[in-house]
Amino acid sequence: NLVVSGDTSSGSDIRFKDIIENKTIKIEDIANAPLFTFKWNDREDDTLHLGTSAQYWENVAPGLVSGSDFKTLNYASGAMGGIISIARQMLKDERTLSEHERRIKQLEKQVETLKEENRRLRNGQRQNKNTYDRRRYSSNH
Repeated sequence: NLVVSGDTSSGSDIRFKDIIENKTIKIEDIANAPLFTFKWNDREDDTLHLGTSAQYWENVAPGLVSGSDFKTLNYASGAMGGIISIARQMLKDERTLSEHERRIKQLEKQVETLKEENRRLRNGQRQNKNTYDRRRYSSNH
């Protein structure tokens, strides 16, 4: 175990990176990730830990996993990737929701217009029927 009092940081200067591909981790993959408490079975330490599985993430985001005999997971990069991916999805959902709200308001206005037009047409039919009934009554008397 590594214990640090203070902060840790990793190199992240884009000037020293050759970007291969922009990535997003699907929110479903994040939500479906196993999360469990465990004890290491190769140690005499009975400490209870919280974690996930490198084998799962190896399929989802291979760049987070290292090793072959004993796989390790870069939790910090995984957390950052997850946060960015979720934020992207939230913004996309927010834009979609705003568009749906705009469209609902537009449709509600159309419904009100059609209701008003329907009322006018019904009133016009009633007036025409009343005029017809009066004429019929007048001609019979």
